Amino acid sequence: MSGRSNSDLSAVLPKVTATITSKGQITIPKRIRTHLGLEAGSVLSFETDVPYLKAHRVVDRAKARKMLGSKAKELKGKTVDEQFSAAA
Repeated sequence: MSGRSNSDLSAVLPKVTATITSKGQITIPKRIRTHLGLEAGSVLSFETDVPYLKAHRVVDRAKARKMLGSKAKELKGKTVDEQFSAAA
């Protein structure tokens, strides 16, 4: 999500739990949202081929390219992760 590994996250945050509502919703605890940079409107994609809950942040490519601005031509053809690494 933010380039941190699972071991980084578990070292910073102790195990937390969330309860699924009758509508199938969960609240991601604030400590985790803050640590991962999740905010209202963040979109997550869930993997269904694993026996546990695994989510990835969905990147708005148009917004990411706009953020990169003048480096867009230099970064064309690179993955979003490569683009963010180069922009840092």
